[in-house]
Amino acid sequence: MKTKKLIHLEKIREDQKLYHYTKCSGVQGIIREKTFFATDSSFLNDSNEFDYIWTVIESILDEMSNAAWRDELKRVFAVDEESDNYRKSKEYYVLSFSTCADSITLWAEFGDSTGYNIGLSSKNIINCISRENMLVYDGFVIYDFDEQKRILRELLVRIIPGELSSTFEDIMREGKKTPVLFEKFCVTFRKAVSIYAMFFKQEEFKEEHEYRFVFKSDKKKEVFFREKDGFLLPYLKISVNGDGKNGKLPIESVMVAPKNHIDLAQKGMQQYMSYNGYEVPVTLSNIKLRY
Repeated sequence: MKTKKLIHLEKIREDQKLYHYTKCSGVQGIIREKTFFATDSSFLNDSNEFDYIWTVIESILDEMSNAAWRDELKRVFAVDEESDNYRKSKEYYVLSFSTCADSITLWAEFGDSTGYNIGLSSKNIINCISRENMLVYDGFVIYDFDEQKRILRELLVRIIPGELSSTFEDIMREGKKTPVLFEKFCVTFRKAVSIYAMFFKQEEFKEEHEYRFVFKSDKKKEVFFREKDGFLLPYLKISVNGDGKNGKLPIESVMVAPKNHIDLAQKGMQQYMSYNGYEVPVTLSNIKLRY
């Protein structure tokens, strides 16, 4: 069974913009090399993302009236770092954008003294990304706990059993008698969960308004490493050669983070963008911070 057909994510509208928050060096790299960095999913900023989805699973299982089924599913779905599904989750790399043009939450991460965000046409950047890379999933991150539960509950009791031409009740009742079907049911659910784990975050992060692109590595794709906070971070280079004769990226704006000496940051970035052939507005964040 193809895992992809089980995953349903909300897509961005073509008329919306996506914003990529990064450091000054990140802007230069994107412009110069026409490349974004997609981070190994097991190294995401929110280190408990894969553990977090277990709290969602546990919550829906706790609502089951049949204690025996509940305990059995808790046993087979428990997060295990040695499992094949956990290891396979490390084959995925994530590139993050936001639909928020001026986010104090994201500035807190990228806006210390070198922060910017690049505003891009969602339609055009998705076309650029899809054309040259193995994009397997993209969609909005889901923050609402009740919605997360609804998605996994539907997956567990209706969608996967339907794909197996059975019902959830029959699969659970016949689990011991038909272990092959039960195992296929469990494996399929775990695979789908490993994908949803990259799109489920705690509600505390909802102000990020994050939109994610997920890529799968293969033996042909070189993995790179960069230093961050004293450790090495694995990533893929995502090529985004632009459309048209000039090959420019679909950049529509650049914003400078709220920081000191912001006038020089704006002036320097404006000249840099113009020098590279991008006549786009470079604006200052509207957020006022005290230093």
